[in-house]
Amino acid sequence: MTRCVSSTAASACVALGAGLLLAGCPRQPAQTTGSARPSGPSSPAQPAGTVVVLAAASLTEALTAFEPHAEKQLGAEVRISFGGSQALRTSIEQGNAADVFASANMDHIEALQKADLIADAFAFAHSKLAFITPKGNPAGIGSLADLATRDLRLVIAVKDCPAGKYTRALLAACDKDPQFGAGFSEKALSKVVSEDADVKQVLSKVTLGAADAAFVYDSDLTGEVQGQVEQIPIPEGVQQLVTYGIGIPATAKNPQGGRQFVEALLSEGGKAAVTETAILDFIPSARPPWTAD
Repeated sequence: MTRCVSSTAASACVALGAGLLLAGCPRQPAQTTGSARPSGPSSPAQPAGTVVVLAAASLTEALTAFEPHAEKQLGAEVRISFGGSQALRTSIEQGNAADVFASANMDHIEALQKADLIADAFAFAHSKLAFITPKGNPAGIGSLADLATRDLRLVIAVKDCPAGKYTRALLAACDKDPQFGAGFSEKALSKVVSEDADVKQVLSKVTLGAADAAFVYDSDLTGEVQGQVEQIPIPEGVQQLVTYGIGIPATAKNPQGGRQFVEALLSEGGKAAVTETAILDFIPSARPPWTAD
């Protein structure tokens, strides 16, 4: 197995031969889009060669846990690179090969579909945002409302990263909520001291004590991380539904292997492998389009 992590390691990953450029709410039914279907038969007995996966940084724990199961089921090497969904999309747009693309929102999936650069894309899982502080909450943040009234160091993701877009949507929702009031988002954003390329970089600022607070995903708060941060509740009225999308890029060299990877991920065994150690809310109705009757 081969894995590249971090949006700052793009050149190293390319040199290693992955050809990858890295940077790093009611329930909704699965969304499906289709276009640019890569050629090749669906679901052969064994995929041909390595399966290359580009995945959102927030899926690091989930897909790392799933990888051994996938390799066993596929009988092939799985090579996963994690980074910001926006950077991974750019990598595909630039022609870099990938057999699977998993994004932390549907926007980047849909942009690739419009350019005929992805096929069989659909929403497969949900998550939500988490408002966190370093362990012990040294700044003494009592609630989300403190972002408007306290002198704090806030770290968020850049706006074209899904985590950054969800964060800004949450703050905009606060503007319309009486408990926060108009102008809340402007006041909160004035406390931003860093905007990072992916959610793992945001998380690291908190665990290292370089920020008083940050917005990440609840899927980032694994057992190890939970011992390094505190979580401040986000009111349900402003919480954002995070939707993960997945599809087969038109640049795939092994599209059938990519399809088998997705099928294995959504199998009962795949879901169990993920949820044993990671946090991810699979959409029960999610099905790969190529398996439809």
